[in-house]
Amino acid sequence: MYVTGNILLDANGQYNIPFCPASCFEVTTSQLPYNMIAGLVHYDFELMIVTEGTLSVDVCGNNYDLAEGQGLFINSGRYHSITSNEKSVFTCLRISPDIVTFKEYDALGKHDLISNFQYTSLKLDPHDSWASSVIRTSLSMKEISSKEGSSYIQAQFLKNLESMIRHIPYDHVSLAELSNRISINKMVTYITEEYASSLTEERIAKAGNCDIARCNSLFRKYLNSSCLDFVNMFRITKSAILLQSTNKSISGIAFECGFTSLTEFRNEFQSLYLVAPKTYRLKKGK
Repeated sequence: MYVTGNILLDANGQYNIPFCPASCFEVTTSQLPYNMIAGLVHYDFELMIVTEGTLSVDVCGNNYDLAEGQGLFINSGRYHSITSNEKSVFTCLRISPDIVTFKEYDALGKHDLISNFQYTSLKLDPHDSWASSVIRTSLSMKEISSKEGSSYIQAQFLKNLESMIRHIPYDHVSLAELSNRISINKMVTYITEEYASSLTEERIAKAGNCDIARCNSLFRKYLNSSCLDFVNMFRITKSAILLQSTNKSISGIAFECGFTSLTEFRNEFQSLYLVAPKTYRLKKGK
């Protein structure tokens, strides 16, 4: 089975399938802080399939409740958040959009798939025969570990991807809603790329081509948080994952995640997790 470190730590380009710009890994939500992760943005297409429990996923303001056996396809570059009220397990597959040529996108009638924010996501229900086939074959890829199988994986990935692209719905939303989606996506993307630097409301709002008031209004509407509170939560979540998955020093993690002092990091971490970073690491076994 292909497995990588953690859903938040896997960066674009860090693929684990031989000779194919793709990754396949399994995620257990109980390993995530508070069984949730917010503000995921990456270049790859993503398919998540629930194999145990349930998931709630938000993609650019579209909310999905996924039961065991169901899946969700997420378009390239769309921010999404994942939560679960129980121990849930899902398989995550990511593949670079570059595997599909422009002619192939055009042939599928989706030449603007990535650039058009009215294409966000697609729920896969195993009761639909095409979706059942995508789910079944995607899960089977976990068991193929030899280099000899990479050509099959790439061909199957492409076949499944084409099927999902063909079925992805066009969200009929107002121009105002479309503008909001684009702005919040740009701002979340900016935070996930620049969280280690000194972030201000002005810089984040500028990334979304809006003023500070609209910036915070959009964060509250789509992420139930102010702009800077979201930055802080993202940094703390990132640090919690580093604490439990690496042997990096606590001070090193603090500065890597954008905190300006160890004291600030300890205070912010304890306010969210109710324990000190060192105690959290010991409980998680690192």
